[in-house]
Amino acid sequence: MPDFTENGTTFPPVSHIEQGEKAFSTLDNPTLSPGKQLQALVNRDTYLKGYAEGIATTLGLVSAGAGQFQASALGLFAGLPLTPDGKLPPNKLLATDSAGQIVAIDKPVIQTAIASFATLKDRKLPSGVGGTGNTVDWINRDLNYLVTAGSTDNWIQLDTASKSFDLSEGSYLISAIATATMVDKHQIRIRREDGQVWEGLSTQTVSAASLVGQSLTTLSHVSESFEVPVGEVHKFAIQHRIFDTIPERSLGAEVGSGLAEVYVICDVFRVVYKEVNF
Repeated sequence: MPDFTENGTTFPPVSHIEQGEKAFSTLDNPTLSPGKQLQALVNRDTYLKGYAEGIATTLGLVSAGAGQFQASALGLFAGLPLTPDGKLPPNKLLATDSAGQIVAIDKPVIQTAIASFATLKDRKLPSGVGGTGNTVDWINRDLNYLVTAGSTDNWIQLDTASKSFDLSEGSYLISAIATATMVDKHQIRIRREDGQVWEGLSTQTVSAASLVGQSLTTLSHVSESFEVPVGEVHKFAIQHRIFDTIPERSLGAEVGSGLAEVYVICDVFRVVYKEVNF
């Protein structure tokens, strides 16, 4: 078998063994098809090796023809904010600047809005009455029912004992409506635990004397938007102030349809913004 001399620039066609040809090259005739095939493969291997080394040399990573890393090539990465174990921080990306130098840039960060919804109610058993109001002071309306949709991070918590609900960080819109029966005037409001209040509609029908012997239910509505800062939880209540004539039903009279009686509906809309890294 003859020795094959590497040639990185010449690519003779890779011939096929023709019918009747000898399968092996001989010392006196190294040009038979198998020899041509082997020579072509040797030449291609040499060419690709040289081509790869040429690219690496252009980048300054290896010495031409030597295939060894140069210490000076590390200068390409000098100044990069690497971690102690030599890695790029997770919030960084590699890029090139206008001069073609390798630099580290911050990963793009966007804010995405996550919407959530909740409904609170004062929901009594069939034929259950709304309760007795207070003509002297504001009272918390009953809240005993909660359904949510959207985020699952427990952003709203209902406390039926204190007739209040907690909201975690986010941007909010609260819209609430409450009934009052046989009262000449009433109003609801949203109250935060620290004393901040947002007042609702002032509702007046006729005088108390004119309501004697009648059954009349009216509604007061309140709507407000506000922020709960990051890391905080605020407590809220829907409060009512009335002037009543039928104490046991002043917060709502039963319909008696066989369905649950509902006297307060409070819808809570929440949007929270989260950062997303690429």
